[in-house]
Amino acid sequence: MANHRMFTTEITMSDAFLDMPKSSQCLYFHLNLNADDDGFVGNPKTIMRIVGSAEDDMKLLITKNFVIPFDEKGIIVIKHWRMHNLIRKDRKKDTPYQEELSLLTVKENGSYTKADNQLTTKRQPIDNQVTTNCQPSDNQMSAQDKISKDKISKDKIGDKKPKGFTPPTLEEVKAYCEEKGLTIEPKAFLDYFTESGWIDSKGNKVRNWKQKLLTWQKYEPKQEVRENNWIKEPAPKEQTYEQLFGKR
Repeated sequence: MANHRMFTTEITMSDAFLDMPKSSQCLYFHLNLNADDDGFVGNPKTIMRIVGSAEDDMKLLITKNFVIPFDEKGIIVIKHWRMHNLIRKDRKKDTPYQEELSLLTVKENGSYTKADNQLTTKRQPIDNQVTTNCQPSDNQMSAQDKISKDKISKDKIGDKKPKGFTPPTLEEVKAYCEEKGLTIEPKAFLDYFTESGWIDSKGNKVRNWKQKLLTWQKYEPKQEVRENNWIKEPAPKEQTYEQLFGKR
């Protein structure tokens, strides 16, 4: 059984959930933490005693359809378990409550519902459970689909490169500095952005190197240009005591 449990705010931040007393909310979280990998809890009364919950807390969770009870055995299942957790098939341990599991189907949003006489409804069957007009599905397939979609989204984001951007040469940077009367060191500018892959300090791709060069000018110390040699302004000369304060 997996050691980590997750919760979706689609459920835990809903008005229906937050309208319940804190004791009922607390019980819900503890039931989730102690459920098996299919969302079943075989000892809900023990958990209620441990956390100090009352019978009314459990009744409220059942009434509001946050848990589904199997009265004859005292077993419950978290209705929105598969919305909270997607467990890889190679890490998942099947629930021992297979008989109860066979009575459930999975709705399109991932929540459990008791099958009853609704076998003709188009819902996802659980693991290898086959129902009319349904295709087999399991947690591994859902997780795999989610990973694939996330990867595609990231790839699309990564493909958004600045169109038409070509890094300048050192000669182009020098020529632009001379044209605009800039006093920065062209090679330092070029080396910095070449090393960073033309990514600025905020993590954004540089789209206009001339504009970025002008920005650098604001933060660089003043320099003077002498025959294309870039020389920093000399430090002020030392002065004697008499020059500073005069003769006594």
